[in-house]
Amino acid sequence: MLWLEPWSARVTTNHCGLISSLMLFHLQYGGGHRKPDRAAAERLIAQSTPALQQVLQQPAPSGELPDIVVVQSESFFDPAIMRGYEHSDFAPNLRRLAKHGISGQLHVPTFGGGTIRTEFEFLTGLSLRYFDNLQFPYLQMSHKSLPSLVRTLESHGYTTLALHGNDPAFWNRTTAFKAIGFNQFVSKSSFPANAPNDGKYMADSAMTDEIMAQLKDSGPPQFIFAISIEAHGPYDIDPADVAKRDAIEVPDGISGRDKLELQTYLYHLKHADTELGRLVQLLAQRQRPSVVLFYGDHLPALSNSYHITGFVDGGDMLSQAGVWLLVDPKQPTKPAQVDTASWLLPGKLLAHLGIHDAPYFALTELVGPQVAALTAAPGAPPRPESDEQRQLDQAMASVDQPAHERQAGEADAASRGAEHHHRARRHGASATGGDGSLS
Repeated sequence: MLWLEPWSARVTTNHCGLISSLMLFHLQYGGGHRKPDRAAAERLIAQSTPALQQVLQQPAPSGELPDIVVVQSESFFDPAIMRGYEHSDFAPNLRRLAKHGISGQLHVPTFGGGTIRTEFEFLTGLSLRYFDNLQFPYLQMSHKSLPSLVRTLESHGYTTLALHGNDPAFWNRTTAFKAIGFNQFVSKSSFPANAPNDGKYMADSAMTDEIMAQLKDSGPPQFIFAISIEAHGPYDIDPADVAKRDAIEVPDGISGRDKLELQTYLYHLKHADTELGRLVQLLAQRQRPSVVLFYGDHLPALSNSYHITGFVDGGDMLSQAGVWLLVDPKQPTKPAQVDTASWLLPGKLLAHLGIHDAPYFALTELVGPQVAALTAAPGAPPRPESDEQRQLDQAMASVDQPAHERQAGEADAASRGAEHHHRARRHGASATGGDGSLS
């Protein structure tokens, strides 16, 4: 009669009771830890030190720091990677903006769900590939404070806000966002009472409106991390405009329920792309400078359609990459195609801003390109690795893995972060970039 709802500790506890829910989570996720190879981590840091010192010694950005708006777009990907949709254009705004910014494929650690896996990687810069037992990180964190992109930006004067038009307890975000360092979390109850839904969830248009409402015209620079939800499954719920949904064409061979679900998803995907274009346009009209980072958290769970069509690259659905975009609404740049992974995005964002004093994120910028493509959903067929790539992957794992041999009460995450920040300044990088037990 007991069951586990991994996306909500509260639901599990309400059904099973506190003691039973604690036991269920322990039995499911309390496995052993891989011990980090400190020698491998130190070799990697030593090899990287000259390049890291050059990065860390760069001058701090001059002038006004831009507001940062990050949109984690629910289930967003480009359907052109599916056979039958090769020449489709469901995301014209993404493609248009990619001609004026940095964009490419994004390798993420989940498929069809588990948004917080990608979210955790982006906010902390830690790769879940290196944590065997960390399946649902927001439910397995035991520290009250974690090193993160959020804290790095706060150290440069940013106010930090997370925004999500859903229940704040879903995925335990209220607690997790405090640990990650957000100053404020705006959830569904704080949105206007007339914020529209489209289908089961809040429309992406309402999220764009709330982003603009939260941005201030004066004061310190702002970091807004917005999590969309309109395109969240299930996809068998009618959207606001059924006729527009039903007019969407699907590849040959897809019919019945599979056709309906694919059409529903694509209907919401079009809205996400439209809102991306609207957000950039609205930001371009403000006097304050800003940057937009947009990415999809995972592919939607449309497994039957994928099996029917297959993918252009012939690969498995668990290995398919999503998309990401970094663009300046007021000052377009020459386009750049960069394929990366979700845990490497914070380093790229900081480098774009000219913030170079975060040793761990600087290290990910140096070594990330060689291992980015290894990030994939659990169960994906392993990618072939060269000997050099394998050694780098193992060394980076030892940088990312927490120092489990320490006693749990030895120090809290804040003091650990200070210790490693000090050591990083001495050696040019953080030997255990995300130190602090997560489980």
